[in-house]
Amino acid sequence: QVRKSKEYDGNRVVVTANNTKLPVAHIGEAEVVANFGKDLILRNVYHVPGMTKNLLSVPQLTALGHYVVFGPNDVKVYKDADVQRTPMFEGRK
Repeated sequence: QVRKSKEYDGNRVVVTANNTKLPVAHIGEAEVVANFGKDLILRNVYHVPGMTKNLLSVPQLTALGHYVVFGPNDVKVYKDADVQRTPMFEGRK
């Protein structure tokens, strides 16, 4: 859920796999609940009416200093490069 959102008056759109263009309606922040430690606050999150899935920006995560590891059936985000530790959160592709 996007919080602290404001109406977006730009012209950005999200293009889906079937080439549908969905306009961005709001921009704000979202909280990702971590498996341990502090939850992660993502800024400049788009609210796109009509989207049926949540998308997460890998470049935004890595710019914050996190590491993203894709496996055959999942994806994990780590706070640091020690991937032997418990990931902050996990999800399916």
